Amino acid sequence: MSELHLVDDTALASQGFLPFVEGPTGVTASGTYVVIPERSLVKGTRGPTQRARLDAWIASASSRRLAVELDAKSQQEARAAIVKICKRLATTELRPTIVTQDRAWAAELRRSFQQFGFARLEGTSLAEWFALEPIDDASTPERQPPEPGLRISGRTLGMRLGKLVQQGGEGWIHEVVVGSAPNEPAPFVCKVLKRPSDARRRKLERLASIPAVPGVAWPDSLVHDPDGACLGFLMRRVAGHTLDRVLRACHHGEPPTRAALASIARQSIERIAAVHAAGALVGDIQPKNLLVSESREVTLIDADSVQIEGFPCPVGVVDFLHPELLGHDLRTRLRSSVHEAFAVAVLVFEILLCGFHPYAHKGGG
Repeated sequence: MSELHLVDDTALASQGFLPFVEGPTGVTASGTYVVIPERSLVKGTRGPTQRARLDAWIASASSRRLAVELDAKSQQEARAAIVKICKRLATTELRPTIVTQDRAWAAELRRSFQQFGFARLEGTSLAEWFALEPIDDASTPERQPPEPGLRISGRTLGMRLGKLVQQGGEGWIHEVVVGSAPNEPAPFVCKVLKRPSDARRRKLERLASIPAVPGVAWPDSLVHDPDGACLGFLMRRVAGHTLDRVLRACHHGEPPTRAALASIARQSIERIAAVHAAGALVGDIQPKNLLVSESREVTLIDADSVQIEGFPCPVGVVDFLHPELLGHDLRTRLRSSVHEAFAVAVLVFEILLCGFHPYAHKGGG
């Protein structure tokens, strides 16, 4: 199987590109193909000396490797051409590595081309963008439930844990009290992790570095206990009922109207798309992770479990898992946009059909 590198313009503009392609390793290996943008794109990013060296490399490339020039007049056109090449390659046995210095674009491509590799140039060598980082919580001791009143440190001074709001498999959600007003909880809550592994902490730091995502209870900032250990994170406080409870009302109680169900479905898709725009996959798509307010506004919760770069989504519900994921350890498996689309389709079906799963059958499971 041939090794293939696709190089976008951001990698071409990096100082390490020419030493990389001219060196004894990497893309000089036999059977390697390099796709580069049209030469005019390079003129704005290189001086005359470097441009001359690049032209010389292109001229001699045919004897060592295949250099394909893209017919593009802008960065957008060049990247669109690379995407087209990727789509063709996805139908072959070739598994290319896309070399780019642009993290956001790499994340965007990663969702569509899960089987490809993604790398950046560091000096004269390649470094992986998204090496798998398993969320191995099993090796981390489980902490005891925190007591209300525990002092926590974070973005705001004088924070303490308030009363317990909810408890789940991964941790506890507490109100947060700021200052000396115990009866006035803050507009955010704290999720205390049961097993705060180092990988989970690094994942939370990455998520917290991304601005708030509209309609999503996104991790805002990390908090620590009095000893300085990572306790969990803050997220905005959201009120409402979980979507599965709303769907149960279709059969018991006051059912929502068809228009309300259609609005909930549309908003759910918008929330999931907002996560995609932030460079992540939701992963654990299910009705319990969507809150519906009294005014029928939808909020995606449990956003700390999303898949971001090499950090997988370690949880999932069988009803919404793509068949390829069944039986796999989700803590060590990265999902693709195809897996996400399957879960979204099941979710929309259940919303519009008041909780019925598309594979359900009468009298069975």
